[in-house]
Amino acid sequence: RLETTATAITQICAILSTHPDAFARLQSLAEDVELSAVIIKPGVDGQFNEDTKALVALAQGLGAAALVWADVQQAAALGADGVHLPWSEDLLAQLKHARSVLADGASIGADAGLSRHDAMELGEAGADYVAFSGASGGKSDLEARAGLVAWWAELFEPPVVAFGVSDVDDAVALSDAGADFVGLELDAMDPSAVKALLAALKSGTEAHPEVAVEGDGA
Repeated sequence: RLETTATAITQICAILSTHPDAFARLQSLAEDVELSAVIIKPGVDGQFNEDTKALVALAQGLGAAALVWADVQQAAALGADGVHLPWSEDLLAQLKHARSVLADGASIGADAGLSRHDAMELGEAGADYVAFSGASGGKSDLEARAGLVAWWAELFEPPVVAFGVSDVDDAVALSDAGADFVGLELDAMDPSAVKALLAALKSGTEAHPEVAVEGDGA
């Protein structure tokens, strides 16, 4: 289960897809970065495979909560600690279904997108954490997420997770807003970028160099 710590330092939630290199990448990152949770997505074919069970075991061996992306049945079958539910129109029904299927004590978190209404409904339905994400990117999107994070952190008890981090400035802004966890997409980010983000979160300084992201952009 994702739980906040006594320290004010924002914790790291790693997000990665099932693929042959994922195990080595997660293991390498964990040598330098303490992870609180790992969200495991299906591979490029949309399927979980034999690599997924190894990722679940690795995450748990590192002391992190292993959460399966969207698939409640797979989460149960793989012995994961819970499930992460991405935003959808029937998100509340999915959360209730997950609670009925998974064992007592399983972590069930959900992404409210940029919706205060959805976030409050998820909190009332017993989500173990609420996440905020945005698809558009850019300064206005970051400000919207930071505002939602600050609102939730001030008024509600369940932890809040901030997604959509593309560089150090994003991470620091969301941490300063009150995010308990920052979600980092390991498929898109170089491991050195993740380490730089953690260092920035620990230092609390505001002036940070831009961190390179693999691919065409965040």
